[in-house]
Amino acid sequence: MTVAALAESACTLLKSIENMEQNKLNAVNIEDTYAELKTVKEIAQHIRDLCELYRNRLPIQNIKQTELPRVLKELQLSQALFVTEQQRRQVQELRTIASKLNKIKVKIEAEWKNYVEVRLSPYFDLHEMVKSLPEVRDQASTLNGLRNQLRHDISVLPLTQNELNTFDRCFEQYKQRLSTLEHLHPEVRTFLQKANNGTATVADITDEVLRWCRQGEHAKAFRIQFSY
Repeated sequence: MTVAALAESACTLLKSIENMEQNKLNAVNIEDTYAELKTVKEIAQHIRDLCELYRNRLPIQNIKQTELPRVLKELQLSQALFVTEQQRRQVQELRTIASKLNKIKVKIEAEWKNYVEVRLSPYFDLHEMVKSLPEVRDQASTLNGLRNQLRHDISVLPLTQNELNTFDRCFEQYKQRLSTLEHLHPEVRTFLQKANNGTATVADITDEVLRWCRQGEHAKAFRIQFSY
């Protein structure tokens, strides 16, 4: 074998090794990119399901019409670079997309929290205000259980239609049990609030409050102390 032939063989072998190394690197890049893409897919599917579940309940039109299409364009660009082999490794790009999708998910969760707090707060306040009344004490265990479940639902977003239906049923039961006390006269509300924190005085017992106290056993639920 001549020196020229030997050199040519060495070059051919070197190119083969380089190709093998490049193929190995491509395989690693493809594997890593695929792993990140799976994460993006899972988050995107989760957001899609949430948008469908809450489409008539939460103000998420901007998310559907603006934010998600913007992220989709970034994903399509990443896909184009990968498919055309301009940039096989799309790990960082996909992580950025996943981060943006997670922020969108957090926005939906925040919208849910605001939605339920606005609706539940008046009933939680009412429950606290009337908790010492006989008709409320008689069902304290049930009311407290419903309230605890609803408080849990404020921070934990229902993910399925069944979970959302359970929330609705729980809220409806809670409202129904407090419904007879929902429209108390403002003077009675003021009196109850002061009675609960121990600041009620004789001056707070207006004619309206006195009339209400004479209904059922309401008067037995309170004591007003005189101090000298």
